[in-house]
Amino acid sequence: MPAAQAKYQDEPVPRKPGRPPSAKKQLQDYTNYEFTEADLVVGLSDPMWRLNSLYYVINEQKEKVIFRVRPVQKDLLENMHTRNVVLKARKEGISTAIQLLMLDTAMFSPNVRGVIIAQDIDKAQAIFRDVIKFSYDSLPEVLKSHIELESSPSKSTITFANPLGNSILEVRVSGRGLTPTICHISEFGKIAAQDPAKAEEIVTGTISSLAEDGIIFVESTAEGQAGKFFDMVETARRLQESGKPLWKLDFKFFFYGWWQNPAYVMPAHMATLTTEDIEYFDDLESKIPVKLSPEAKAWHHKFRSATFAGDWEMMNREHPGTPDEAFKVSMEGAYFKDQFRQLRKDKRIGLCPYDDMYPVSVFYDLGANDKTALWLCQARRTYYAMIGYIEESGEPFSYFVHKLDSLGYTYDWHYLPHDGTHRRQGATVNLTPCEMLSSVAPYYRVMPIEKTPDKRIPIQQARILLGQCVFDEKNCAVGLKHLESYRKAWSQRSGTWSDLPRHDDSSNAADAFLQMAQAKALGLFSAVGNLNSANGTAFGSEFIEDVQLGF
Repeated sequence: MPAAQAKYQDEPVPRKPGRPPSAKKQLQDYTNYEFTEADLVVGLSDPMWRLNSLYYVINEQKEKVIFRVRPVQKDLLENMHTRNVVLKARKEGISTAIQLLMLDTAMFSPNVRGVIIAQDIDKAQAIFRDVIKFSYDSLPEVLKSHIELESSPSKSTITFANPLGNSILEVRVSGRGLTPTICHISEFGKIAAQDPAKAEEIVTGTISSLAEDGIIFVESTAEGQAGKFFDMVETARRLQESGKPLWKLDFKFFFYGWWQNPAYVMPAHMATLTTEDIEYFDDLESKIPVKLSPEAKAWHHKFRSATFAGDWEMMNREHPGTPDEAFKVSMEGAYFKDQFRQLRKDKRIGLCPYDDMYPVSVFYDLGANDKTALWLCQARRTYYAMIGYIEESGEPFSYFVHKLDSLGYTYDWHYLPHDGTHRRQGATVNLTPCEMLSSVAPYYRVMPIEKTPDKRIPIQQARILLGQCVFDEKNCAVGLKHLESYRKAWSQRSGTWSDLPRHDDSSNAADAFLQMAQAKALGLFSAVGNLNSANGTAFGSEFIEDVQLGF
């Protein structure tokens, strides 16, 4: 194990005074283990031996078995940094390995403050009951008699007495007020997707309070292209790709895909691969260092078909083959999930440059969080060409006017939201946003859009509009990411998705697009001819043959 962990693993095991256990008791203790007392004495100084030999767990078949370190777990344990972010497929055993490492560290080292952060209190108590306490209770009595507890474990905390300083391992939903020396944040992607405020609290209250030389693992499956976990993964990936050395406060990136689990196989003759399967496996093999076996391919096809009814998005999220595959899909609760699936199927995200035959309409959102977002659109004969997206925080209208004018486009109307008519305090005079924009660019035609009484109405209008749009992939990249991530708020009380949108980093881009949908529905914005179906599946020949699209 790395030097970062040595301080927790190399301390001598504190011995409880008194006579050693009887030979009869020792014999009882070892009947279910594959080692002798002599092996135990030698092995106790080796953390990897302890992890591979001492701890019982419940496996996937609900059987009580000795925990054995799998290849992906071994890779993480041998290559871990002080801070680690792990993107993974399900059932790789990463969480169990981390939690047993924390239990082992607390048992055999003094002054450990181990904290496991879970999504909610029920999940936290389940981790403590099913992994921490179960593994400790299953240890040989001869060993437990030499590792004394300070007190009886609660539902969430276990404390080990140590003459050099007690060690505590606890499971919580927040680590604020603590200074953990080793920490595990479980399923952070799910937390960040469903409760951004809680994710923010974990970052500020737990990660920020970690001891400077402490060890932390942040692990999860993917939950869309937004949120604290996504940002953490992307930052760590960029640092990894740069080849720069890691500092102790940098996060090291780990990824473990479905193809790394040796259990994910089945008889090849029991699955008939489709053309889509074959294309997927060919593409995956070009990106990974192994050749997939027929049995592994059969498992992937059968699991996706039987478990997810053939849904590729769910399979990619729960059992990704690459990091990009994990984040390729929109998360649960996303408003425009079906529309983006159709956009990609129809290849309507690609090259869509400015056409000087058509003026450009600009749709604004003036965010309450001080972020302004703009969509640039051309209404062409049979589709809406989304040729650009601009966003910035804390900038005046003059900044956006300069950006727009520098593009050299011919503009039609500039559409502002309903609060564009609300007066705001200025240095010498109170102006509305519409007046502010007109004062900076008097040659702009500015139009406010009335507020809708029900946010669900423009959302549905936007779903229809998406079926009629083509996006320039490069110039709209940031906006597309936000638009695809726009989703419902999660209700902690009911455990369901709310009818109303969640306000987060994606809201401004989505609200600006909703302005366009409302303007179109109100007849304030040019309609295209030959309108398509709501799902965007019936385009006219002009759309298919437009050479400027580059498809």
